[in-house]
Amino acid sequence: ESPFGFNEDSDTPKAPSSEEYELAEYGYGKNYVKVLKVRRDGLRHSIREYEVNTHLQLDSREDFLQGVNKHIIATDTQKNTVYVLAKKYGIKSPEAFSLLLCSHFLYTYPQVTEASVHIEEYPWTRVMRDG
Repeated sequence: ESPFGFNEDSDTPKAPSSEEYELAEYGYGKNYVKVLKVRRDGLRHSIREYEVNTHLQLDSREDFLQGVNKHIIATDTQKNTVYVLAKKYGIKSPEAFSLLLCSHFLYTYPQVTEASVHIEEYPWTRVMRDG
């Protein structure tokens, strides 16, 4: 075997076994999910834009070490969960919505051991015009 991990009789690199490395941090999520909230207070409406990032960790590392994805919560599922919960419960505050999302992922999917959500809020300002 060459010092670069190639087999002598093949140009194919040798895949490292899972015993040859250690996962320090792992997990996956969905970033930059955009949610727009319109608050209608009489004649005056306000708009808030939210950017939601989700990150989940599972109780197993088999998705990384063996390529077994049967327990993965797909990133599109995470994105759609953000939309469904925002529609169903609204967004009272970024903090409250983060707690709702984390609770949902932890209680709906028993294989999830850690859920973190980061939400940025971007308030829109009203444009005034003459007349």
